[in-house]
Amino acid sequence: MAEKNNKNQIVHLKNNSLAKVSSTLALTNKLLQEIENRNTLPSNDFRVAIPDINFQKYLTDTFGIVITDNTVAYGDIKHIEEIDCESVEDEELNKIKSLEGIQHFTALTELHCDNNQLTDLDISQNTALTELHCDNNQLTDLDISQNTALTELHCGSNQLSVLDVSKNTELSILWFWHNQLTDLDVSQNTALTELHCEGNQLTDLDVSQNTALTMLHCVDNQLTDLDVSQNTALTELSFEDNQLTDLDVSKNTELTLLDCSGNQLTDLDVSKNTALTLLDCSGNQLTDLDISQNTELTELHCDNNQLTDLDISQNTELTILYCNKNQLTDLDISQNTELTKLYCSINQLTDLDVSQNTELTHLYCHKNQITDLDVSQNTKLTYLDCAENQLKDLDVSQNKELTYLPCRDNQLTDLDVSQNKKLKDSRIFVEKTVKIYR
Repeated sequence: MAEKNNKNQIVHLKNNSLAKVSSTLALTNKLLQEIENRNTLPSNDFRVAIPDINFQKYLTDTFGIVITDNTVAYGDIKHIEEIDCESVEDEELNKIKSLEGIQHFTALTELHCDNNQLTDLDISQNTALTELHCDNNQLTDLDISQNTALTELHCGSNQLSVLDVSKNTELSILWFWHNQLTDLDVSQNTALTELHCEGNQLTDLDVSQNTALTMLHCVDNQLTDLDVSQNTALTELSFEDNQLTDLDVSKNTELTLLDCSGNQLTDLDVSKNTALTLLDCSGNQLTDLDISQNTELTELHCDNNQLTDLDISQNTELTILYCNKNQLTDLDISQNTELTKLYCSINQLTDLDVSQNTELTHLYCHKNQITDLDVSQNTKLTYLDCAENQLKDLDVSQNKELTYLPCRDNQLTDLDVSQNKKLKDSRIFVEKTVKIYR
């Protein structure tokens, strides 16, 4: 027994010794790395070349840095943590064309250089960067493989065809709208909460690993499929102008905004999305739309579909309704007393009762078959377009806020606008044969 205890003690002592050696080696390596870093950093009087005259001006105006022979002293820039040289002027002469020298700003954590004329951006030495904003430049390449601390990247409106974010695992916000990307791998970016990739050429987008996403905007690409079943935290989903024929949002119960317009959807089930406040499903092939469970909706766009019926009786919070270019023969808006804008043009309506909609400021109902239109209760109307109907009479005497009135192609013989002092003749659109009373 004693011999066994001695052996255990020896093993324990060996393990302790190994642990101490390992700890000492780790500390030694860390110290050696720090010494190496200090040795590789330039001295304070090292001159850093800054060839761009507008970047020079920014450094002088913002930090009071003295420029000598197109150079600055490293000691003057080594502690700068944030640069915001975004151009807010339209004049090309004031835009920065080169950020050469930026690599020596080793303490930099935020760089904002939007709206300039950069064709190249080398930030490989700026390893402390957490935010990079370089929208609206002329970049064809962007290497961020060394910037592993990045949490925000905004590189929209450039000429990028490739973007590798596989090393940037801390990214939470990624915006690269209006570039030329055909592919994007975000499988390593599990911290992403916002992804904006509008206006690219993506044919596929896998976001199954991005379960923290709350905002996904992939408008104007070439997507034929989009699986968001794993993205249950989504509050905003927008993929307008793609080529989707099917969409399942049953798992996305937190959605408040859904824009699926300009696709090829024939069916849309939003019964589980009871938090929706904005729904845009215009420009699809829908023949039916059930929004009875979406009682929080304030804005609905369902234009340019094949709807023959639209029940919005449960959507009493609606303030904006677009249902143009469908096949509606009836539209009951009596329960929608909060409506301020109603667009129901190019349907087959023969009647439209807006007497309960006293908050209306915009009413567009042109190109229907309406024979009577009473707007006497709609005293807040500023825009009324009732052209191309079958109206024989139109009383706008109570609509003193009117500034726009197209009512041509009806059966009117006269029009009294004597009470409409804000309505200019140039904003009244009616045949010359109609007598206008001022």
